Amino acid sequence: MIWYGVLGLIFFISIIGGCVSGIMLILFRIELHTVTKRKPKKKKNIARWEKRLKPIRLKVNYMKYLFLASLASVITLFLILWVFTIQLQVTNQLPDLELRSEQQAEK
Repeated sequence: MIWYGVLGLIFFISIIGGCVSGIMLILFRIELHTVTKRKPKKKKNIARWEKRLKPIRLKVNYMKYLFLASLASVITLFLILWVFTIQLQVTNQLPDLELRSEQQAEK
């Protein structure tokens, strides 16, 4: 039963990580868009502009992969918790909350 709580905690942390990485991805894409919009005209400035553009592209790619990884972990953990909950209900190891509330109402 302790694994149930640990999986739930990891699920919650993955959801928070997905939200944070999604927000960061949006912010880095906005920054990339504004930098690519202002392409310089002179050739000597283009090299400096490309040097500035490279780390932003790396950040966008990193956040994209982090977001996809957290999304995949959320989906996987949801399915694992769903199957584990069904297995606990079938084996009657998970207490039925409706039955417990009816018993407390009778007392």
